[in-house]
Amino acid sequence: MRRLYLFLILVMAGRCLAQSDDTMGFLLSPKLGQQKISANYAVDHHFQEDAGPGDREMGFTKHGMSFRLPLSQDETREWTVGGGVGVLDFDTNAIFPDSSCLWRADRFPGELWDLRLDTTYRWRMENGWIAGGQLAVNSPSDRPFASLEEMAVMFNAFARIPQGESDAWVLFLNYSSNREFLQHIPIPGAGYQLKRERLSALLGLPLSNVHVEPLDWLHLDASYFIPRTIHGQVSVLPIETVRFYAGYHWTNNRFLRHDRADDDDRLFYYEQNVKGGVEWKITEWMSVDVHGGYAFNRLFFEGEEYDDRDQNRIDMDDGPFLGAQIAVRF
Repeated sequence: MRRLYLFLILVMAGRCLAQSDDTMGFLLSPKLGQQKISANYAVDHHFQEDAGPGDREMGFTKHGMSFRLPLSQDETREWTVGGGVGVLDFDTNAIFPDSSCLWRADRFPGELWDLRLDTTYRWRMENGWIAGGQLAVNSPSDRPFASLEEMAVMFNAFARIPQGESDAWVLFLNYSSNREFLQHIPIPGAGYQLKRERLSALLGLPLSNVHVEPLDWLHLDASYFIPRTIHGQVSVLPIETVRFYAGYHWTNNRFLRHDRADDDDRLFYYEQNVKGGVEWKITEWMSVDVHGGYAFNRLFFEGEEYDDRDQNRIDMDDGPFLGAQIAVRF
């Protein structure tokens, strides 16, 4: 089975290696019929640090690949498929603290996977509105697709209602069986999308993002998704093909461990980090990124929600990480 997963990774990487798509920006773009084949491969190595009492330690390498492929598109309709593979490959002797006894210790998984496939359809109505839907199925687990208990489903419905030449009201509805909060409960969202010469933004709930270019060589980006996903970044572009950047990120992942005692439990991973790097646009269709940073407030726990973060918890000490990414779009 492990060879099958590695084969899937190599197939996806071989088809294309490109930029990870900005999901909401992709869904709410006012342009149809211009989707490109795109994909990326990124790797981050987190060095081994203390992870629990005694001599418990943990380090891991994070691999991520994604792709998007247009199946059919014109100026009024657009159908694409996308997907990806994520792997957290651990080097650890950590055990879950709620293990009943040491000789039956519940050891931390050696690998955590996330295999995903999605399809998106968008169309422009006669009144100029753009509407559509996205369906995604994934399996974030140490044993992906071992059973229905290791699978998750997400659905987005959305509409963009133009206001003038470039602005728009946006409406969307999200369902997810593995959302950080209120899983299985559809939640609505709304916002105002605006675009100016040096400013583009989506201002709303449960998510907002802003891109500002105060100078030709200085770009600022920020995004927030309730309640605990934050990204902020400053970029400097000394020349057109090179970008230096630095930023702060607060992220989380959720996994469905195959042998968990309670099917309602999920294995959460939270991380905050500061990261800086340089991106080089080698050609019109390929770029390379090298980066490094410092991760802190890293914790794993198993429970139903964030309020359970003191249950079966493993804290990984703060420490540095290094990474790289290659991306193509054509």
